[in-house]
Amino acid sequence: MCDYSRRLVAWLDREMQGDEASEMERHVAVCAECRNGAAEFDRVSGAFEDYCEALAQTKDQRKGIRVRQFSGRQRRRLCWH
Repeated sequence: MCDYSRRLVAWLDREMQGDEASEMERHVAVCAECRNGAAEFDRVSGAFEDYCEALAQTKDQRKGIRVRQFSGRQRRRLCWH
């Protein structure tokens, strides 16, 4: 397991800044394990966001409320509530 893989999700969620984010970006460019991990995270994250969006629309349609747009991270949090 690559030492960088533990920080991959933080990088993908843009929680890293400056030199740390730049270092991670350079690493992902040369590390197949981290590139594959990033691609898999994006795939799963996208599927989960689609699910949350469908769930929110279903709930809001029953209540007659217009669906509000949220960022990916906010949408994931809302889906659990």
